[in-house]
Amino acid sequence: MKHLRIRGADLWLMTCVRNEDDLFDAFNSGPDAVVSPFHFSDSDKALAEILELSDSFIPAVYVNKGAGVARRRKQDVHEILNKLYDLGFYRMCVLDTDMSLDAGSWERIADRFPSCIPFPGCPGGDIDGYGFESRVVPVRFRTSRR
Repeated sequence: MKHLRIRGADLWLMTCVRNEDDLFDAFNSGPDAVVSPFHFSDSDKALAEILELSDSFIPAVYVNKGAGVARRRKQDVHEILNKLYDLGFYRMCVLDTDMSLDAGSWERIADRFPSCIPFPGCPGGDIDGYGFESRVVPVRFRTSRR
């Protein structure tokens, strides 16, 4: 992953992390932070153990049709974020896969969790103006044609 680095920028890896063994494997490739879908984690206990090992792990809550994707079901995104916060996570990512969260939901998330990192699932997704400290901006690299 060294060839992917851009001087002055952190490199984040999004991958599946189910437990602490997966976390070690993910960090062996050299990222500054690891982002993983919340619903892939083995349990809340596994998440607590992961957090004990690294505060550079960021759980991502996927949103589809206005609901958060939890283990084996859908759940209110705010409930999931509250659970993660109660476990000790101060940075979380919300990946709105279909831009189905309304303005009121984004405002509630920004007010309660200003360190939450929004990730609009659609190019050009509008999440400006809610007061988040940072956000993920998808970058597409051009491939050179030879």
